[in-house]
Parts: sequence; C-alpha cells; structure tokens
Amino acid sequence: MLTAGYQDYRYDKIRNRLIAAGIAGGLWIRFMGAGLKGIYDFLEGFLIIFLLLYPLFKIGGIGAGDVKMFAVCTGTIGLEKGFHFLCAAFLAAAVLSLLKMLYEHNLIERFRSFFRYAGQAVSSTGWTLYAPDDKEYKKRGIHMAGPACLSLLLLLGGVY
Repeated sequence: MLTAGYQDYRYDKIRNRLIAAGIAGGLWIRFMGAGLKGIYDFLEGFLIIFLLLYPLFKIGGIGAGDVKMFAVCTGTIGLEKGFHFLCAAFLAAAVLSLLKMLYEHNLIERFRSFFRYAGQAVSSTGWTLYAPDDKEYKKRGIHMAGPACLSLLLLLGGVY
C-alpha cells in the first residue's frame, strides 16, 4: 500500500506490475492461511469489489489503479473486513476532499459541478463522464491511495 501511495502521488497512477505483485502476494497469504479455500476467498473479495467499483471508474470518478488496489486489498484481508476498509477509505477521502475544497475556496463551485453532472447523468441513457478530460480539472481531485493506506493501517491496527 505504501508503494501504491507513492506511485499514485508521484506518477498519478498505480502501475500494473505493482497490482500483479499484490495479487500474487494476496493469493499466497490467503493460500498459506486457508489452503484452496483461501484462494477462493481472495478471488471472491477481489471480484466483488472490482465489479462494485467498476462503474465509478467508468464515469471517471476513480482511476483503474484505484479499483484494482481496492480489489487486491479486499481479496487479501477478506470480504467483510474489505467492506469496512473500503467505507473507511472513502470516508477519509471525503474528509480530505472537503478540506481541500475549503482550502482552495471552491466548495460551492465543486458542488454545483457535481449537481450539474448528476442532472446530466439522470437524463442520459449511457455512461456520462464525471470529470471532463482536462488535466487541470483532474489535478483538482485527490489520490485515493493515501486514504486507502490510512484505512488499511487503521484496520490492521485494530481501530475498527
């Protein structure tokens, strides 16, 4: 997770080689803990979270690396803990986003943008991108690996 955070903040992406290493490590951990059932449990957690988060990727709400990172973590820690991890990560991201919007004095502008998007998405028949394909606009977002790393550390530390 620390490496994913570094890559996300430094390069604006989480490399597939790191995801592949995470999958291999997660499968190994689950196999050593529960044998073939552990592999099944890893795949179950990975696929469920991947499928649940895919629509957020499809609309541009989060990156592909974020979806894969959340799926790898959930596969490794298990589905039940994975849901707690995911909720805490998104809560941390929401707090970070709010603080960033307050700092940048663009809270109202961002909420207007969101409600404008929601209206377009409801009236649209297909997938509607949340953020325009504009590098400056995308820089205004946050990286999910930081809140995910914090969430995982809190989980592993027994906070929740």
